[in-house]
Amino acid sequence: MREVRLVTLVFEGLDQEGKGFFRQALKDILDMTPEQNLYFSILTIDQKLHCIQPFTADHSALLKSVDQSSMWSFIQYSNNSGQVKAELKQILSQGEPQLQGASGNGSTGGPSASQIQSSVSWRMAKIQYDMLQAADAADREYNVRATIDALMTLVRAQSELPGRKVILYFNPWLFITETVKEQYSNLISMANRSNVSFYTVDPKGLVTWSQGSNGRDWLSGAAGEIRSEQMRGGVGEVSTGQARAAE
Repeated sequence: MREVRLVTLVFEGLDQEGKGFFRQALKDILDMTPEQNLYFSILTIDQKLHCIQPFTADHSALLKSVDQSSMWSFIQYSNNSGQVKAELKQILSQGEPQLQGASGNGSTGGPSASQIQSSVSWRMAKIQYDMLQAADAADREYNVRATIDALMTLVRAQSELPGRKVILYFNPWLFITETVKEQYSNLISMANRSNVSFYTVDPKGLVTWSQGSNGRDWLSGAAGEIRSEQMRGGVGEVSTGQARAAE
């Protein structure tokens, strides 16, 4: 790997003119760098990090990737990056190639050129796969923080209204990690102080009877507690079931 040089080009927020400039800049760089051990990759940032072209020394493939992606939207960036990630995972699943010395006719030597190339390709694949994994994790955490901020805004607005308020939140993927647990606890505390009851429903859990029983139970519980609150005039402590938000 010490003999391999890696160059990563990243663009963000470019209009068509900017993308044309990026394409020309890439071509100029490639024309000036004929070395075989120089590998390029192309990434973009559009809400999160996406991989357009993983590391390659194939100049034609690099230019083709830029041309194909010049009119892409966020969804196409995301789909392409997901496909690249799956291909990288497939490469890694085969295990890192072992470098073995050549032997035969009583002579020994270092690993062959093909063995070295296989090892280099595997390590570059691992670098980019780990990068995309980390980007996905950061994106999920960012989305959870944004979700909690939005729900806090909703609770804050409803706190000005008298009586008990109920929020039914549908989300199939919300997962509270340690890094956002404090922010989540603040949301629950604010909801309690504002007389707001939270219920989170997993839409995927409503697909079958066995999966959906919990979701239906929660919805039934929400309806029952709302009726009880109405009988009490909308006052009283928030119950344990009502405070179960996104858990």
